[in-house]
Amino acid sequence: MTIEITPASLAHVTKGRGGSFVTIEDDVLDIAKQIQEVHPEFELQYNEEGEYFRVVQATPGYRKHTVTTALEADTRLVNRLKALVADPEANRQSQVENDRRVEANQDHRFSEAVGEASERLAFAIRSELKKGRPGNVYIPPDMYQQNKFYMKGK
Repeated sequence: MTIEITPASLAHVTKGRGGSFVTIEDDVLDIAKQIQEVHPEFELQYNEEGEYFRVVQATPGYRKHTVTTALEADTRLVNRLKALVADPEANRQSQVENDRRVEANQDHRFSEAVGEASERLAFAIRSELKKGRPGNVYIPPDMYQQNKFYMKGK
């Protein structure tokens, strides 16, 4: 079961970074009360600077931590929290898979962006080392002693 609710984007969170959160205890749709019914330690908060909602878990004796964020506070948020509480292991697995996909995508984009430049740099370094003059490339003295580099005339 997929619950479609838009989480706060990084832009919203960044914009609201310096702002304070207002805890919402009572609202027109009773969303805050419904969230407390899902789990008594959950609190609904709103960031005026970032213009987004977050649900935090306020466990006594521990620091509050964010459970989820949303741009709107409605029944979809309540349903999302119910799904999180009902099957936390499935949610964790889903998050791990999502993190892997994001990391793989970032690695691919980085490789694409840096790939050609790194190949040119490696070629230039190899060329200078084969000529026997490393130029502005710093090679530690212990590397020379280990004969790891081919140095003409040395």
